[in-house]
Amino acid sequence: MELWEVALFILFCIIVGGAGFVGLFRLFLLLDRQRPVASLFASVAPASIGEEVAPVIEQAASAVRVQVELMDPKLVAEVDHNLRIASEPWKGELAIFDTRTWDTLQYEVSHLPTDLQDGLRQVYDAIVLANEIAWFSKEFNRRSPDLDEGYQRVRTNIARRLQMVKQGLVFDGVNPA
Repeated sequence: MELWEVALFILFCIIVGGAGFVGLFRLFLLLDRQRPVASLFASVAPASIGEEVAPVIEQAASAVRVQVELMDPKLVAEVDHNLRIASEPWKGELAIFDTRTWDTLQYEVSHLPTDLQDGLRQVYDAIVLANEIAWFSKEFNRRSPDLDEGYQRVRTNIARRLQMVKQGLVFDGVNPA
């Protein structure tokens, strides 16, 4: 075997091994994601299992909801504050949303259900976009109907997503809504 053939064989082995490693890693991530227990209880039809079992399932589901607690009440307050900003009628001003608590706690929400984590990340991505639009407008003293229209669309999206996130938040066993 010549040197280039050996090098080609080694390169092939590295590529195949890397692809296999990535495939196994993705498989482990897929298997690691589990459905929240509350959704498992919610998917069971109480009528199909008998009337005496339905209250037990509902009690277990509410116990699971109590266990899914938001660690820091500051994040709940920030979500409420941003929801108020996004829900106010448009007055022509580009409001800045608050992200300080999320910036601090965004990596500490892993105990929440996956859909709630994803919802928080998506809404804060939209908030960052809205804040960048507002910063750009203020910094360069530029306003246009297109910029205002884009900001209003993002703001409406933020309000809708914050409502969905807020419905999923549980704090001390009580929905903060």
